[in-house]
Amino acid sequence: MASTNPSERPPEVQNVREYPELGRTVRPYVPAKSLNTDYPLIDSDPHFRRVVSYARPSDYTSALGFSALIPGTMLFWERISPSEVGRNGFRQIMRLSTTLGLFSGFYLFYSRSINRFYGFSENRREVEMDMREMTDKVKKGEPLYGVSTMTEYMQGVASRQS
Repeated sequence: MASTNPSERPPEVQNVREYPELGRTVRPYVPAKSLNTDYPLIDSDPHFRRVVSYARPSDYTSALGFSALIPGTMLFWERISPSEVGRNGFRQIMRLSTTLGLFSGFYLFYSRSINRFYGFSENRREVEMDMREMTDKVKKGEPLYGVSTMTEYMQGVASRQS
């Protein structure tokens, strides 16, 4: 049997997660991967509000059209080949297809807008809006990305996990 004498125990291991003040990490720092795109990167982790506010009118129209596609297809199929489920059965089908249409339309809207932030599609308008927004904040003396309530260590953790 192993001896349980306290003087023979190995030294206690202190984890960086439990003791962030040690300033040591077990893994080397790995910088964020930069993608080679045709357009400039605006923000690699934009806030939801920013993505929605930078959306173009074409994003709204494509989302509305795509949202109407699923319920419209269900109505078309019902005309071509009636399901004969009755009025209440078809209402449930239409509720589900409308919900799916709204979610998929919003997803299309959001992905088109966020792809411009990443530089995957043409983003000249968004770059100009971002520059205008940032210069206005600098002129007012505000921090560029708001005031954080987290410690510097936790901000670093959030940045690495983002």
